[in-house]
Amino acid sequence: MYKSLVGMTAACCALVILLAACGKCPCCKCPCETGVAAGASQSAGAGVAAGEGSPQPKGITGDGMRQEKSCDLIIAFGPPGCGKGTVADEDKKRGRSTSISTGNILRQQMADGTELGKSAKAFIDKGALVPDDVINGMIKAWFDKNVVIGARIIFDGYPRTAIQAEQFVKLAQEKPFCGVKVIRFTIAKNVVVERSEARMVCGNKACQKVYSLKVTPPKVAGICDACGGALIKRSDDTKEVMEKRYDEYMQQEKPILDVLKKHYTVTDISAEQSMDAAYQAYVKATA
Repeated sequence: MYKSLVGMTAACCALVILLAACGKCPCCKCPCETGVAAGASQSAGAGVAAGEGSPQPKGITGDGMRQEKSCDLIIAFGPPGCGKGTVADEDKKRGRSTSISTGNILRQQMADGTELGKSAKAFIDKGALVPDDVINGMIKAWFDKNVVIGARIIFDGYPRTAIQAEQFVKLAQEKPFCGVKVIRFTIAKNVVVERSEARMVCGNKACQKVYSLKVTPPKVAGICDACGGALIKRSDDTKEVMEKRYDEYMQQEKPILDVLKKHYTVTDISAEQSMDAAYQAYVKATA
């Protein structure tokens, strides 16, 4: 009889354990009633109860699958004079992003004396354009080192060709935690010319602050507000030069966008509105 009682007790304990595991025992709640499957993380915004496990990295669910992108790569397009550089500077000033340009990467690679830097310098010294394979190699090296979770990067001046655009797509695909946003600033040629004719720049090479005599004039005519340097007119800020640069840009832009449109949505923003309005539209598009 003693053995029978022990056996019955063991069977009852096993039944209680099974019921508790499925949540049917009256002393526990069924996980499905709370909307949380056993062993899975809660949906975004639901919160995590104490003792249910460590918080997951941003954008990662309990099973390792991504819910959202946790890195933003932003490509900003637009002809010379559209103001995309000003928008990028404002974004950096507000701490929303950082930016990188092929020019900065080129100078750094040459200063460091890397093989890619030496190769680029050889072309530049001859007055030739640095070929796509060298530019792409530099971008890849920078990409691998700097594109990490939590980053928000504006690409200024890259990609400049369809080949570079294809390379960008490939690099972005190697970083599955990244989302890509393509912004195109649109502006008419005559508006670009008007802006260039009103543009002045600080002659101090350490400053080079840009002014518009129509929109953002200096407090004292001809004097930089930031450093007190003399304002000058750039030699390429002429109607003829700007019209040529605009036409050349528009021809180069189409094949690049044709590549990017196969993979990403392109958002157009009018650059003919005020700079503040253009920036607010940019913030909304890149939120």
